[in-house]
Amino acid sequence: MKGTILVLGYFGYITNQIDGQTIKTRNMYELLKDKNEVLGPVAYFDTQQLQFNRLSLFKMVWQIITCKKLVYLPAHNNLKYIFPFIYFLCKLRGIEILYIVVGGWLAEYLKTKKIHVALLSNIRGIFPETEKLKHKLVQQYGFNNITVLPNFRIHSFTPSFKQDPNIFKIVFMARITRMKGIDVVFKLAERVERQKPLSPPIIIDFYGPVG
Repeated sequence: MKGTILVLGYFGYITNQIDGQTIKTRNMYELLKDKNEVLGPVAYFDTQQLQFNRLSLFKMVWQIITCKKLVYLPAHNNLKYIFPFIYFLCKLRGIEILYIVVGGWLAEYLKTKKIHVALLSNIRGIFPETEKLKHKLVQQYGFNNITVLPNFRIHSFTPSFKQDPNIFKIVFMARITRMKGIDVVFKLAERVERQKPLSPPIIIDFYGPVG
């Protein structure tokens, strides 16, 4: 039976915050909404509301208890403080939780969170972005509800695939900071140049906020 799917996470709509967390949360909502003929109606709750209006907590609770499935995309504080409450609320109502992991921090974060590990092991599914993170979660915590869901982008532009044989192009799309692997891109370019000194020049284009 079809029912409302609730996407709960940090959309950042109030301040129009743009980062990896908000973009993936918005994209997941748009993806599910486009499939509503198959999945049923899709709603969302932006947890940024809780920072500006504490009464919105009641709205969040109402949306949770009236949904059929909860698609959950928490950041650190949400997972730490709100998830246990959400878990027991969904348990009482028989609501499945699908945890869409944003980024690669979860395995390290759970090292001191035994209660969270126990709760996460009993939800419907955990969806990390990479095989590497899946391996860590399985090996370190024994999770058997892991499925890899690669990161994706929803965009409106049509990319051009014109190739110039005299240029080797690399595109980096993320927040421009070392934590996101920007140094790896430069190391890759240097390695290619060392191995093939006669290869075409390398051009690197960066798309994303700095810092």
